Amino acid sequence: MVIYYHRLKIIINSSNT
Repeated sequence: MVIYYHRLKIIINSSNT
């Protein structure tokens, strides 16, 4: 599921900020 991976990436990016 590409959507799931994309969502995970966004979450990680948000947490990095």
